[in-house]
Amino acid sequence: MFNSILSLIFPIQSIQKLIANEDDKKLLENIETEIFTKSLLFLGDNSLFKTSLLFQSCLSSASSNRSKDAVYICKQELSSLPLFVHNMPKPDSGDLLKQIKFKYLKTSEELIEYFAGIHLNKSAPSIIVIEDIIDYINIQKYEQELDCIRQSMLLSAHIKSAIDFLNLSNDCVCIIGSRQCDEENNRLKQIFDSVCCVKTIDKDILYELNYKNCTNPSREFRLKFENRDSDLCLYNISLSEKTFVEQ
Repeated sequence: MFNSILSLIFPIQSIQKLIANEDDKKLLENIETEIFTKSLLFLGDNSLFKTSLLFQSCLSSASSNRSKDAVYICKQELSSLPLFVHNMPKPDSGDLLKQIKFKYLKTSEELIEYFAGIHLNKSAPSIIVIEDIIDYINIQKYEQELDCIRQSMLLSAHIKSAIDFLNLSNDCVCIIGSRQCDEENNRLKQIFDSVCCVKTIDKDILYELNYKNCTNPSREFRLKFENRDSDLCLYNISLSEKTFVEQ
């Protein structure tokens, strides 16, 4: 059973078993308890393995909740399976992939309609992942930047409202991918429980994921991972205490 959103993406518990330092053990305990949230805004360019990490969360949730489906929403079919995270569930058998229900939604109207009727389903999914919410912003229709921001916030509010309703009687996690600019991100952060951002440290080799709980923005967890040909490998976790200035 996975105890936090981050442990759906990276093998937090596996690393915990290898750590001898008590301070580091406490750090990982904080990840597993303090920062448990039901919704995550996942920021990052498509070239930074965003799809791989989002898809991994679906696989992990499906693996630990065999009685529930995992939902992956995107605009078009994946051309191939993305890279997987080392020491995390992989689709070695077709059964795990069958648990992931792909929803190929083309427009923002279809996305809103899906979430508006999700409570009518016989059972709630264990997780809902949207690959990139920007795919559902009609840039041509909303030529002004402010109008695009408003539309993305409207979509996000619909999604968050549906997830909050599901969690009144079920246990459902939602992860929203986004490739938006900083100004738009600052606005969307007000809607979701937690936020993370992927960035490059060493091109094509080393990457960092920064995570924070929006209810406690002074604490930021940093997870470094590598691209090792066929797998993404987590190798370091750290915590920084800082004061975030809201914009």
